[in-house]
Amino acid sequence: MSKLTIVRQSLETNPEVVITKVFEKSYLPGRDGFWSHTMDFFVAPKNGLYTAEELQKFMMGLVPEGLQPTCKDDFSQYDQNSDLSLGKLYFDEDIGQEKVTRICTLTDEQLFNVSKFINGQRTIEESRAYQRRTWVRPFPSESLVRDLLEGKLSSEYRIRPEELKRYQPGFFQRIVGRR
Repeated sequence: MSKLTIVRQSLETNPEVVITKVFEKSYLPGRDGFWSHTMDFFVAPKNGLYTAEELQKFMMGLVPEGLQPTCKDDFSQYDQNSDLSLGKLYFDEDIGQEKVTRICTLTDEQLFNVSKFINGQRTIEESRAYQRRTWVRPFPSESLVRDLLEGKLSSEYRIRPEELKRYQPGFFQRIVGRR
């Protein structure tokens, strides 16, 4: 089973997760840098989380323990007056390969037997993997993600404290929401 399948199933079956947007790009048969296929999941906790610690714990619980991310960016926030740096999980995997055969022919007789050419000919076979990168990008709340996608927030990598406060429920809403 591919990493993408495991990630997608984990997100879709988790009742605490809202998948807000999925961006998919295929560059096949080519590449954009290393990647021939990319998937970018924008997700949020169903009931909003607003601290780096809560979001980090949420992010690390999004996929089964047996599936380790290739890389991760942790959530962090120095204090309540500093930006909240958003975390992200990266899952890389091979999804196929490209095999290229090049037949090189020289016409200058003086070079017929140089650099592994034999009688002016050389065959070179190369193969490169097609690779996919899947990102899982948790955000504090569904409404925050929607505003981000509509261009109402300044960054998709960090959230300023005043922006974060707009999405946090007030005292009364927190009390009512805990019933």
